[in-house]
Amino acid sequence: MSRLHKQLFSIVLVMILTLGIFAPVQTQATSEGGGYWVPDGKIKKATELMKQGKSLGELEIKQDQIQQKEGIQTLDELMEVDQQSKATYRANLAPPIKTAVGWVPPEFDYDHIQTVDECRRSPDSSSETGYIKNRYSFCWSHVATYQVPVKCIGGICINAGVQFQFTEIGYGSNQSRNMRIYYTLDDIIVTDPALNGAKLKNRYGM
Repeated sequence: MSRLHKQLFSIVLVMILTLGIFAPVQTQATSEGGGYWVPDGKIKKATELMKQGKSLGELEIKQDQIQQKEGIQTLDELMEVDQQSKATYRANLAPPIKTAVGWVPPEFDYDHIQTVDECRRSPDSSSETGYIKNRYSFCWSHVATYQVPVKCIGGICINAGVQFQFTEIGYGSNQSRNMRIYYTLDDIIVTDPALNGAKLKNRYGM
């Protein structure tokens, strides 16, 4: 090794040691992490990034704004959000059928969505509005990922994350204005054991 190379090597080594002394190995991240609803076409890549500790921001997925809100939203606030929504719903309407005189309607059948698999078989389940089977049954299913930066060096952060399939199935009734909603979490992937005790909060703050 020439003398010039030795001098350059010594300078670089000193710089590395100096940075190691003054820059902490682990710093507190300025971000507290965030949640993402992952589009179907990006689930595989999002899973790879999460396992590598990289941010899903590389996929140009925006953090879910609802999850960033704190506290309980009032009914007026929820109605305002819904009024601003530009989402559309698809309805398959059959032409009217003239019934015979003396016709008696058959016994009412709700025809609810029975299982999570039935929900996911519909392509609409992962859309913005979800799958509306009929007036009394709907569902929505999406992959959710939540990341938290655990180690940052030189502005580059390593993230811990949890990912799961979130499915929401709702049931209505023609006898009551109340409805039942069931949530299912499965296909859970955790990159750090510390996240096994993570608590989830829904959009209503409960």
